[in-house]
Amino acid sequence: QALQRPVSPTLLYDHPSLQALADALAPSPRPVASSAAPPARASTLRLTDPVVVVGAGAAGLGAAWRLTLPYGVMGAGYIVPATYLPIMAKQSVADPLVFGWSWPIFGLAAALSTVIAARRFGHLGNRRLWIRCQLAMAAGLVAPAVWPSLGTVILAGVAVGGTFVVITMAGLKEAHRTAPPGETQARLAAMTTAFAVGQILGPVAAGWAFAATGGFGAPLLVAALLLAASLAPLAFRSESEPA
Repeated sequence: QALQRPVSPTLLYDHPSLQALADALAPSPRPVASSAAPPARASTLRLTDPVVVVGAGAAGLGAAWRLTLPYGVMGAGYIVPATYLPIMAKQSVADPLVFGWSWPIFGLAAALSTVIAARRFGHLGNRRLWIRCQLAMAAGLVAPAVWPSLGTVILAGVAVGGTFVVITMAGLKEAHRTAPPGETQARLAAMTTAFAVGQILGPVAAGWAFAATGGFGAPLLVAALLLAASLAPLAFRSESEPA
């Protein structure tokens, strides 16, 4: 009543200091400084200023490429016979009832490969299984390139069909196992992209070689060489990778 105006029941809570309480009770309260934040200053960041990038270090990138490189090369290596297998068989045997079996044999080998690998070779681990399968694939490509016949073409179909699914399985499992926390998806994406690029470039290069030479000997030998050579970084494990 003495103040001749209502007083909030939370006055002491709203104004915990003596100065704030006096200002609130004064007949003519002094204006309270605005609590709004001052306007932000314009950024002075220049293009030449150093920037800290948070992400995988050099060791992490190196470990990723040790998987991505051979995985991408495998995409190019397996797709050459997978694309041109019937044509390769037809060059040896003109009867479609004979060379037509090349594709079913390729598919049957692919269907049985994962079951056989899991039961007989699971103890090898992802990397050793991957390396052995990719070497077998390379050997399968060499056979029809050096000794072109229906038998070696069928052998290539079994070697490639029986290994590329296993390599895919082992490669992705190894990426899951070795990727640092939070980087698994990025590593899988890089490997899948490399594989897709290989699938695109492989048939194109093999088609050009076939048009120039009239055969698949040269592209098969090149693919086999790349398949074997790309395993070199996979055979070595950096100190930052789990054993």
